[in-house]
Amino acid sequence: FPKKLPDAIPEGRGFRCDSAVELQFALLDGDPSGPAQAATLRRIGRQENVRRAGVPQSVRPFRVDVLPGRVSFEDAWKLRGDSEVRPLWAMVGVGGDELAAVGLDLSRSSCAVIAGPPRTGRSTTLLCAVESLRRGGAAIVIAAPRPSPLRGLAGQPGIRHVFTGVDVTQEALEPLLDPASGPVVLVVDDGELLKDVAAKDYLREVLRTGTDHGRAILLGGDSSEVCSGFAGWQVDARGGQGVLISPRSVTDGELIGVRIPRSATDEAGRPGRVVCHPGDGTLRTLQVPLVNPC
Repeated sequence: FPKKLPDAIPEGRGFRCDSAVELQFALLDGDPSGPAQAATLRRIGRQENVRRAGVPQSVRPFRVDVLPGRVSFEDAWKLRGDSEVRPLWAMVGVGGDELAAVGLDLSRSSCAVIAGPPRTGRSTTLLCAVESLRRGGAAIVIAAPRPSPLRGLAGQPGIRHVFTGVDVTQEALEPLLDPASGPVVLVVDDGELLKDVAAKDYLREVLRTGTDHGRAILLGGDSSEVCSGFAGWQVDARGGQGVLISPRSVTDGELIGVRIPRSATDEAGRPGRVVCHPGDGTLRTLQVPLVNPC
């Protein structure tokens, strides 16, 4: 096929690779320069948006939005679909071809893991999830054995208690996770410090029966340590759904129940950029919103 091409090819001329049929591309504007053509295409798009404003979304062409490098919680919150308005839905970011809020459904699976190396934005992701759970009407119990922004939520509406040590017992935790007054979520930061916590057997029970009783656990921790081992409540927690921040190995995907490509193992990463598995078998790249807890 290449040998059949003419020596001189005019501007705007092309050839079909399957049949060698010669084509001439049309101009959208009299100015053939790239910027002029792009400006005309944008103008046509704006005009069509106005002209077809009454056309149902289901029959419109899909969009391909740019994933933002920064987004506020309020802007992300507006991108929820109707199905995301429920108490145990925890928003963690925005993404997709048509930008939308993406979250973890803790009513379908009683646990989700948010894992990443230290100082990569794990606590920010947990804050986003907590804020959405609070707005959805779920009560929150926090366990933060190391200094964490989550500790600053103590005393705020919807926050039942904040544990700041590793001495978490069943006697202290059980009444706090009582779902009698509505759904409740235990949110853990630096969870690797609580593997052998006194309430570990009770936590295994919560994981096993949580979906039947409106209780769930959102487990955050260092991806190299959290959920590691052969048995225990954290081993039971891995593999369903969750978020990875700056994954270092393709095996990190085991924490959230999905295979991740090698291209996702960028240790540096971009601020706020995460990969998320909402439990449906699809891996999504998201931008985590910035949260100003109220």
